[in-house]
Amino acid sequence: MEQRKRLKIFISVIVIAGIISFAIYNSRQFFEGPQVTLFSPDNGTTFDKPIIRLQGKARNTAFIKLNGHPVYVDEKNEFDEKLLLPPGTSIMKLEATDRFERNVEHTLWYTYAGQLPSYQITAEPPETNSEESLENN
Repeated sequence: MEQRKRLKIFISVIVIAGIISFAIYNSRQFFEGPQVTLFSPDNGTTFDKPIIRLQGKARNTAFIKLNGHPVYVDEKNEFDEKLLLPPGTSIMKLEATDRFERNVEHTLWYTYAGQLPSYQITAEPPETNSEESLENN
């Protein structure tokens, strides 16, 4: 009888310890909050081409937005966004929200040192005969 009572106590302690360990392990997401790590490009970089790739990793996030638009994350929690920079300095806001609605924001500054291509329109509008257009309708 004594041995059976000790076994019950031992099993109860193991189960309670397992529940507490599981709760502590899963609560780390709550304590850490949302995290975003940018791989490339470095903040403040100047580019000579207008198209850049913003790459990084998100942890403990439910939503990620770049200037209010969703950023899609793959199964490894990594993202890869192509961006078109206008000439001059661009300021962007990267915002991550976790499932507890806590936010982390990063302000990104990138400069495109080039210029927009210039276009010259040389084509003349086609001439139409007003009588023919009325007959076609």
